[in-house]
Amino acid sequence: MLIEKEGIIVVVATKNRVDILQKALESISVQTKKPLDVFVTSDSTIENEIIEKNLCTKYNFHYIKDKYSHNYAGNLNTAIEYIFSKYAYNNRYNLSNLFIAFLDDDDTWHKEYLRECWNAHEAETDIVVCGLNYHTDEKTFPLSIPHDLTLSSFLKGNPHIQGSNTFVKFSTLLKAGCFDENMDSTTDRDLFTRLLMLKPNIRIVDKYLVEIDASNLRRRLTNNKDGKKLSLAKFYYKYCSLMSDDVKTEFFSRVNCFCKITNEEELLDTLTENTSLGVLKNNKHSYLEQFPRLCFSFITTDINYARSLIKEICDADYPIKKIIVFANLISSSDVEELINVLKNTGIEYSLLSLKEAKKLAELKYFDPFVIDNFPVKGTVNE
Repeated sequence: MLIEKEGIIVVVATKNRVDILQKALESISVQTKKPLDVFVTSDSTIENEIIEKNLCTKYNFHYIKDKYSHNYAGNLNTAIEYIFSKYAYNNRYNLSNLFIAFLDDDDTWHKEYLRECWNAHEAETDIVVCGLNYHTDEKTFPLSIPHDLTLSSFLKGNPHIQGSNTFVKFSTLLKAGCFDENMDSTTDRDLFTRLLMLKPNIRIVDKYLVEIDASNLRRRLTNNKDGKKLSLAKFYYKYCSLMSDDVKTEFFSRVNCFCKITNEEELLDTLTENTSLGVLKNNKHSYLEQFPRLCFSFITTDINYARSLIKEICDADYPIKKIIVFANLISSSDVEELINVLKNTGIEYSLLSLKEAKKLAELKYFDPFVIDNFPVKGTVNE
């Protein structure tokens, strides 16, 4: 009899903070509910990599290098892709009851954190939230625990949910689109805005189980005023169509506390002053030096069209490319030909055939992602 495993996977993103990283990892190691896996993704220098790897070895955690955008979001997306490749096609695990818990490298969990979040979740739960203790240079105080979370909660501000108290169902995280690598700050708020658009089931743990280090004596994403200003501008123009007039007023009231911006025109000026936008228009190659990764993804029902599209992708002038294909092809020979075409490009690729998709559907791997009447019976050659 097949036993489907369920549980928690922990992700820590780090960048040149070896002096405080160990404290975060120690708080994971003493959890009263042990996670299935712990992944530490790093965007650090080579010198700090050595120390980080030794720490991961000490705690028997996985160590991964950031291969995407060199920021917080890219770091986290690297881990998510690794987790997906390890768990999504492994029929020992129940994807409907697999949760991801994120911890920032400068924060710590109480030893009961994972157990309390796990015990709070039910079959339909997507997100579990607990309280934060906030440590500044002057004092420590608890932040209010949000009990009535709506989409507007994140459009107008941050209702005290951030990286270290993000406990979310893996399938729901994938539906939301993971982390936006165009956001250097406001990353967690951006994710939760998209999560709330899915109308998730949320459970609240009325306990303070996370310690947030908000010291301004060291550089953090949130105390980088220029970066914060730009990310808030991006956030606004990404979601302003969802904001009511009242929400917009509250949004700008909060923004003004950070960077003295009071209206849309000033936010637009911030975007147009951003050099990367100008570079994108005038010098594609300089822009790509900063943001080199481009992923081409498509569904094909015709081998000839697929071959033509792949040739265009090969000819596209980008330094780093990846191709993801869902081959909705009935003929097994067409699938084999498509695989050979992809191999010959020398470009990193992933391919899922119709035959493989239907087998996975029969194993109920796609339950969180597709409708119940997915056509698992077909004419694919066995």
